[in-house]
Amino acid sequence: TSVRKSAPTVPAMLAALLVISAASVGSPPRRVSSSGHLLVLQCGGTNDRFGRLDVDVLPRLQATIDLAAAATTTRHRVSVLTSGGLNETLHLGIARGPGTERTRPHWRLVADALLESGLPSAALVDEGIPALTTVDEALMTRDYVAAKEGRFTEVAVVTSAYHAARVEHLFGRALAPCAGVRIQLRVVAVPEQRLVVEPSASSSSSTTSSSHKKLSLLDDQSINMRRAHEASALKQLREAPNGKWLTFLKRHGGLGCTALAPAGQHEHHHHHRRSTPRAAASAG
Repeated sequence: TSVRKSAPTVPAMLAALLVISAASVGSPPRRVSSSGHLLVLQCGGTNDRFGRLDVDVLPRLQATIDLAAAATTTRHRVSVLTSGGLNETLHLGIARGPGTERTRPHWRLVADALLESGLPSAALVDEGIPALTTVDEALMTRDYVAAKEGRFTEVAVVTSAYHAARVEHLFGRALAPCAGVRIQLRVVAVPEQRLVVEPSASSSSSTTSSSHKKLSLLDDQSINMRRAHEASALKQLREAPNGKWLTFLKRHGGLGCTALAPAGQHEHHHHHRRSTPRAAASAG
């Protein structure tokens, strides 16, 4: 029988990611305008049946925290919006956790991990968006921004590098002036050097991402599979949009509407070497 090792916490996993991504190409997070209010949307991913976050979500945590820190250090306002609904078939959220009857959508699991990793609770939007797809994320973010009636001056969408082109396509159109929104957009791409997080088979008590057994890099085959999927999905969106996305396009300017171009090309997140993020105090 193998000896069970203590599982690293989320901050410990992010410390490992710091070493992995230290050589990544990119630039520090840009500052928002002098009178700006930045909305950071962290794209969702998946989780296992215990609520532990997947290989794509974990590296995005530090990028989100860095964006929030860059805004707050210059005394600008920032709000962080997490994403992901509840659908166990799609590995989103948990309908029941071991030893508890609580239902937790994916956005809540991500929010908990961000708080544990050092995001100030004041920066976190109380309720995330229950998106099940990237199309949902774009449309729900558009609705959220529009409902706030000019509160936000910029949206920064944090995602993985292989996913950035599809995010740029969808959010650029969903947040275009012809869709009734006037806002700046940027896409923050976390480099494709990935963490693989393997859950401990003997662990069954945690509902966050803290019960993971070991860390390693995602192999090239897995990254290439993700890239191929994204290329196919983006081609479909461009050449044969359908469903709720096609309905949205027809209602907001038609297929010929000019999409909002992100400020420059999507930027790559570059993590600055620093100490492990401290754990956030309980939000109560």
